[in-house]
Amino acid sequence: MIIYGHNNFNRLTVNPTEIGLFDNAYANITFQLRQRYAHIFWIPIFPLAQVWIVNKGDGKLYECPYEIKERLNERFAKKGPSVFAFSGLLLVAIIGLLYYVSDKVSSYQSQKNYEAKIEKEGQDASTQVNTLHANEFLIFSSKAKDESYFGSEGTLMKVIDVNGDAITLGTYTKRTTSITKSVEDARVGAVKAEDEVESLREEGLATTKTSPVISYISSDDVDQKIIKIDVEFRFADTIKVGKAELQKAIALKANDKEFKGVELKDFAADKNFKLEKIKDLKGPILKEKSDAAGKSSNYFEITNYGYAANADSIVSQTPAVQWQLSKMHYMGTEETIAVKNTGKGKAILYCSDSKKNVYKFNIDNESYSVNIERME
Repeated sequence: MIIYGHNNFNRLTVNPTEIGLFDNAYANITFQLRQRYAHIFWIPIFPLAQVWIVNKGDGKLYECPYEIKERLNERFAKKGPSVFAFSGLLLVAIIGLLYYVSDKVSSYQSQKNYEAKIEKEGQDASTQVNTLHANEFLIFSSKAKDESYFGSEGTLMKVIDVNGDAITLGTYTKRTTSITKSVEDARVGAVKAEDEVESLREEGLATTKTSPVISYISSDDVDQKIIKIDVEFRFADTIKVGKAELQKAIALKANDKEFKGVELKDFAADKNFKLEKIKDLKGPILKEKSDAAGKSSNYFEITNYGYAANADSIVSQTPAVQWQLSKMHYMGTEETIAVKNTGKGKAILYCSDSKKNVYKFNIDNESYSVNIERME
């Protein structure tokens, strides 16, 4: 229940003799200028009127006669509103200011932590470029040349060969395939198709998990079954880059407006690329999707840039904060899952692949962005 109302306090006490009243009738009284104020829960919020009253010393206050009010007003000018009458508003303002300052300090520290993280990742990547070896994977982000920011969608490239400063990278394009089988071997064909998809999926080459879709067509001669596998496969082409070129693709500072990335003309001449990570690709590689629709402090999405895996469970490491995975737990290469939480904190995400290998990831959403680190 909200308790509100009004009250008053004394601003000035005047003896009768100060305004020429010497009669015995005024011997035991004083006049007071009282400041009235509105309050909520007895906390003053704002001032009301100032009034003259009579204090007879009996614990009660009486209305001041009009003639005496006139004398008092002529002799004593009314004071401006007391600061005390605004103390509730001042308290709200102080609390608001403290919250604002605290939030700014927290945001500043989070930004500094984020910048330090980006710089460390950039320095690590710069060192790794000089020691690249075959079968490592590079994860790039990209942007059109007329855009200001690099997107969160990753481009995956595999190191095929390293010869001095020359590096051969395998790039990937996506294609959809379908298989047509006659009625006699439709079921066998479907099984073989599933086996083929699972094999590619284990290698991180199948980017979606679907079952073959079987449909029927009829002719005068025979019923025919068409088995269509709605799966994108990845096929490698190659490009050549130099180590110096890759070094230019690394951002060593966060929000560096001078950083433009590099062109990979043999791959996509209309874009600039930024090298995000270098990984020895074993198992899933997880990263927050920073431009996810609906991203908030209680919702974010994770993209897998490594081999296919299943997100089995997520376990909170922060008391009172709950975490929940989306219904779709499977993550093929470049596929995304959603994570919900009830507040800022830490959690461990458990994943596994088709070979029963288990992978653990520390997830921390307390800073500027969601930090995801694989536990070795």
